[in-house]
Amino acid sequence: MISDTYYLRRVKMLELLDELENTGDATARTVYLPAGMSADGIKQVLRNAGSKSNFPEELAGMIAGSKNGAVLFWGGGKKHLVSPPFPLREQAVSGGFATGPLANLLKVDYTIGLILVHLGAYAVGLCRGEKLVTSKVGTGLVHGRHKKGGSSQQRFQRRRENQAAEFLARV
Repeated sequence: MISDTYYLRRVKMLELLDELENTGDATARTVYLPAGMSADGIKQVLRNAGSKSNFPEELAGMIAGSKNGAVLFWGGGKKHLVSPPFPLREQAVSGGFATGPLANLLKVDYTIGLILVHLGAYAVGLCRGEKLVTSKVGTGLVHGRHKKGGSSQQRFQRRRENQAAEFLARV
């Protein structure tokens, strides 16, 4: 079903969208499918889009399982399925390559907080766009697992769970 898979950064994706928009293919179509649509609803939208192209049956299920939705571009013998980095809000079907809504989504510099916690170590960061604005790393006490059996095993396990909960609350 999928011939090639590419993971594009923002700049390369915007270049691809510009290239699609500048082709001027009169037979091209664009479909924006927001997150949360059912597979049957997606199939219905694709049938109503007026495409003479056949789409694989698995495509609707794959898009329905996406947390961010999808954008389909087809025309000129090529079909592109784009999974955006942030959720699409509206459904749209249009003639030609309508790249504007996806390009606008990619041009926004979102502020994202990142928290990573693993076995007594943590990292916290704040990103704006693609740049790391600030970050902090540190450690805390969380004992490893106690592998021996016996009556004290449960006591060590409970203590470890309490240490992990206290550490997570501090982070």
